[in-house]
Amino acid sequence: MKIDFHADPVDVDAICRDLENGEITVIQTTLPNFRDLHEAVSPLMRGSAILPLAVRDADGNWHGYFLNGDSQPAPLAEVDARVARAIALWQAAGQPTPYHVAAAR
Repeated sequence: MKIDFHADPVDVDAICRDLENGEITVIQTTLPNFRDLHEAVSPLMRGSAILPLAVRDADGNWHGYFLNGDSQPAPLAEVDARVARAIALWQAAGQPTPYHVAAAR
């Protein structure tokens, strides 16, 4: 699933389901929208720490993503490795960046 913030209504429930099922969800939008979306999603994910993070692609563009920090308790080094794998998958997939990376585990 990919959200176009200029054409589609944002399905916050679908983002929450992605975070519950896949740990990492990529959000393609501007920084202000990304912040607003994090504020909308976080209260719905009771008991989960939803981390808003960003990565810069090879072209210098920033991509926001949410990481469900509570999906599997893990040391920071392990979380770092999961994020690095997700970034490698996004870069290997080319443009557009996939909205959801289920294989990043």
